[in-house]
Parts: sequence; structure tokens; C-alpha cells
Amino acid sequence: MNLMEPEDWRVNLYSCILPAIYASIHLTAWNFEFPTTTEHLIWKIACLTISSAMPTIYVLLAYMSWEDGRESQWYAGRVALWVAAAVLVLLIILYGLSRVFIVVESFISLRNVPVSIYWTPSWLQMIPHV
Repeated sequence: MNLMEPEDWRVNLYSCILPAIYASIHLTAWNFEFPTTTEHLIWKIACLTISSAMPTIYVLLAYMSWEDGRESQWYAGRVALWVAAAVLVLLIILYGLSRVFIVVESFISLRNVPVSIYWTPSWLQMIPHV
């Protein structure tokens, strides 16, 4: 599969933009309170990984298809291809783990919410059916 085919450019663009939008929504929690500082740090790393992984994956795939098309006999070219493949696999695994972490952390963070989350606004008590 050639990544640069004209009819697939929209799919490639959307698959880069949509995860970035997903991550940017979760990045709005940059200064929120988390149960631990470790969870807060991992949240930031996961969001940044999600936003940057897909463009990097496409760059690596384009490089690998270009390098494979050259059929370089040089040792350095083959090593670079193997390194790119290893980075690609690692990046895909990190991307998946980051997505899972964001979902799981969203739910387990409910164990330590501030008391103010349970307060009812005073104006809401004036509406009889609520």
C-alpha cells in the first residue's frame, strides 16, 4: 500500500487530525487535580503521545516504503530500516496503551473527587420538577 496515493489523502489526514483533537480535549485537564502526581504526569504524557503518534507513524511508514523501494545494499540503509520498524512497533504499542490509560484513568479518578462536585446550585432548587 502506498501512503501517498491521491484518493487516500483524506483518510490519512483524518487519521492524523482526529486523534490530535481527542488528545487536545483531554489536554484541557493539564492543571486539574489528580489523585496522585504520578497519574497526573502519566496523563500528560499519554495525551502528548496520542496527539503526536499518528503523524509520526505516517512519517515512519513513508520512510520505510521509500527505503524499501530503493532496495539499498548498504548496511546502514538496512539498519535504518530495522530501527524505523522497531520504533514504529514501539510507537503503536505506546499509542494503544495511552488510549487505554486515558479511558481507565477517567473512571478511577472518580475515587478522589472534591466535595464541591456534589453541591447543587441554589438556582436549581427553584425549579420544582428537578
